[in-house]
Amino acid sequence: MRRFALIGLILILVVALAGSVTSNVIMFVSYRDEQAKVRERLDSRAARVAELEEELDDAQSQLQETERQLGDSERQISALEEANQSLQHDLAERDAQISALQAGLAELSTPSAAPSQPAVFVTAPIAGQEFLEGDAVVVRWNSFDRAGVARARLEVDGQLVAEMEAGELASAEGEFGWTAAGIGEHRLVVTAVNTAGVESEPAGVTVNVIEPQSPAGAENAAIMNAIEPAVIELRGLEPIRPVTRTLFTQSDLEEYVVEELYEEFPPEEAQADALEMAAFDLVPPDIDLLELMEAVYTEQIAGFYDTDTKSFAVISEDEVMGALEKTIYAHEFTHALQDQHYDLEALDPDENSDDESLAVTALVEGDATLLMQQYMLGYLEPEELFDLLSESLEVPTEVIDNAPPIIRAQLMFPYEAGYVFVQTLHQEGGYSLVDSAYLSPPQSTEQILHPEKYLAGEAPQVVSLPPLTETLGSGWQFVDDNVLGEFTLRVYLEQQVSDDEAAAAAEGWGGDRYAVYHSQETGGLVMVLRVVWDTADEAAEFMSEYLAFGEARFDSPPEGKKEQPCWSREDAICAYRAGTETLIIRAPDLETIADLEALFPDF
Repeated sequence: MRRFALIGLILILVVALAGSVTSNVIMFVSYRDEQAKVRERLDSRAARVAELEEELDDAQSQLQETERQLGDSERQISALEEANQSLQHDLAERDAQISALQAGLAELSTPSAAPSQPAVFVTAPIAGQEFLEGDAVVVRWNSFDRAGVARARLEVDGQLVAEMEAGELASAEGEFGWTAAGIGEHRLVVTAVNTAGVESEPAGVTVNVIEPQSPAGAENAAIMNAIEPAVIELRGLEPIRPVTRTLFTQSDLEEYVVEELYEEFPPEEAQADALEMAAFDLVPPDIDLLELMEAVYTEQIAGFYDTDTKSFAVISEDEVMGALEKTIYAHEFTHALQDQHYDLEALDPDENSDDESLAVTALVEGDATLLMQQYMLGYLEPEELFDLLSESLEVPTEVIDNAPPIIRAQLMFPYEAGYVFVQTLHQEGGYSLVDSAYLSPPQSTEQILHPEKYLAGEAPQVVSLPPLTETLGSGWQFVDDNVLGEFTLRVYLEQQVSDDEAAAAAEGWGGDRYAVYHSQETGGLVMVLRVVWDTADEAAEFMSEYLAFGEARFDSPPEGKKEQPCWSREDAICAYRAGTETLIIRAPDLETIADLEALFPDF
């Protein structure tokens, strides 16, 4: 059930976080007002104490002045002695410098058997510096070579721009001029050539040319430049390279989402994912998942970081960034720092199971969400926090509110559960422990839901399933097999039992594997889910809860043996347990289930 997902921030999370933070601020402001009254009474008492202390200080000052005058005379004598010693030391150092200079001049005047290679350095501009298109850029350089520096040249993006003579002296310096042209990054390279025609190793810097800014653009740039140092200080990660940042309008976002969605989540994958979720009753089998996800992301994305372009965007219709955009910016800039230090794409390779991928995303988003909360509390004024709450309450939620619960649950999990997970690590060992999690990422949503299991190194067990194609016969097509995980198992159970009962039943999950098959002709679905539990008692608890699940889903008691309950109506489901393992089989009828059950002799 891996679906297209941006590394970003969704608005419903901002609403929840803003409400939580703002309530804390209200309590803080009330406490602060009460504290001010107490401080006023204390200040009046302290004023009288200060008057008495001042009189005592005057008397002590007179005594200290007499002692100071005596001490001054002694210090003057000591200072003269130290000055004489310092002078002697300076004279000795100067003699050594003169000797070194004479030796250097002698070396420069001595012919060399082999031609030397000049050294060249670019001293301006600095790497990553931004220029407006049309700006005059001064490229300063200096070069050294005992054979004499004859000339130098400047290349921009591999094209020769200018050359200049250097005077054939051992040391040379100069300036090239270049007019910034072309939005984006440009490589400025200087090469020096000595009198023997030997070229230096090229020296260069990469600069960024941006569009001329409006007054609002300049104000936003100043706001962004103020947020970044705050995030760097809070998170403790220094930027390695500049990052492209921009403000998107809602129409910009819609265009971007459609392009990215259809590129990374083609229709055939969307259809397969829909069938997988339908096999667990999580969505209707005929749902247009691609259309739904486009609507959800367009409505809910507040900002995103693109690991391909190494850039991020904040969604805003306002001319100047407000409290909401500042908060989102802090979140997305954190993603840029994460990517520069830990390579977010490499962190979640394609071979990861869906459950492991969701766990890794929870680490990444939980980290950025904790940082965002710290930024809100540490850098936004109370008035800004109230504005943030007001803005966040106006965001639309119609699409996400009417989407299948699994869509909302999987969107929120990385932020909510990820936040608790990262907060637990932070409380245990600060951001150094959070950083170590990127070197050893969580392997399951179980580890996210139970951070103590991650800290204890409790990895998920590998579970396998036999192929079902031959048993099912012609007309059945394999859709996918993957790992459901404790979190999605909870969501599956929550369709028929309470949230607390579902959580209790899923706890103790040790590993699983599921497979889904589909009949194009009949529209039928087959689902097999095999779960390994930590103990036999955990497996028994799950079976007990699944009995309630089946009775609620089919609105009838089970058929057959109590320890192997089955239900049938439009389709059929049977559940089995053997020691620490359970097996769920869904098929169009009980006869098909009986055929598939034969593939699992342990049950």
